[in-house]
Amino acid sequence: MSQIDPVHDLVLLVRSGHHLLHLDTEEEERVSGLLLHVAERLGQPLFTWTRVRGLSRVDLSGAVYDTEEPAKAFRHVAASDQPGLYHFRDLRPHLNQDAVLGAQMKEGLASRLSALG
Repeated sequence: MSQIDPVHDLVLLVRSGHHLLHLDTEEEERVSGLLLHVAERLGQPLFTWTRVRGLSRVDLSGAVYDTEEPAKAFRHVAASDQPGLYHFRDLRPHLNQDAVLGAQMKEGLASRLSALG
């Protein structure tokens, strides 16, 4: 009987080229813990975004200036050359309210991936 290991599954998804994952959950704290373990296994920093704080690296204090708006935070991620995992907490309401934001996210991701080769 095999054991379910969500950390292992998420690591496999990231390593296999899935650069954008949507985890729809009401268990944000559990997801945060899982993503921290995934980032550790991948040797990458974990960043978290919230509407109140903006984008911040979980192991450092402070936040990235002017990233409280989801579109600005995503533009920062798309422009960054630093590898990392980015957890956008409670993003769904913003995507539901702003179809342009969802399109910008997909477009930014596509251009980032083409730049990576």
